[in-house]
Amino acid sequence: MKWHMGIALVALLVAVGVIVGVALAQLTDTQTASGTINATSTSPDLYICEPGSTPGPDCGSDDSGADEMVFESQENIWPGETKQWDIRLKNVGTAPWLITNETKAVVNLSGSDCGGTLAQYPTTILGKAGDEANDNVGGGATFRGETSFQNFTVKVAPGDYEDLRLRVWFPPSVPGQCAGNQWSVTWTFEVTITP
Repeated sequence: MKWHMGIALVALLVAVGVIVGVALAQLTDTQTASGTINATSTSPDLYICEPGSTPGPDCGSDDSGADEMVFESQENIWPGETKQWDIRLKNVGTAPWLITNETKAVVNLSGSDCGGTLAQYPTTILGKAGDEANDNVGGGATFRGETSFQNFTVKVAPGDYEDLRLRVWFPPSVPGQCAGNQWSVTWTFEVTITP
């Protein structure tokens, strides 16, 4: 019987403590907001297409999905020559993104018989409708403006785009055995969601 009374007493003290705590909270007017929030699975969506065609995923003669084939109609390069190719980076997602990294690679597919090297020039920004600055801000990979020569990072709002120019160059003094060699050139753009 003493055991039952002990439980009742503890329960009564706990109840009084709760009542006193509520009364103090009301007297000092302290309020608390609480809850939970989940990160969404929204990821940045980058789509690359050829400028001059319909902007966005519907890129007219687009033949590579979200990726893009470059230098399709410029298959030959002479010693000392520079080739260029324009691409459009389109944001098809629901959040703005920033280009945070650009990776370039050149692979000689024909072997090592050629002493000359195909080089990639820095990628330049043409901007949106020719405006290199538009809404581009700091914090990401830097690209030189094609005409202003200023440095910009590339930020693209949902449904918007930026145009870039890619270039490759072949040294002017290359041995004759370079004729017929074939290179594979690759640009990879990494984008990250930004406020």
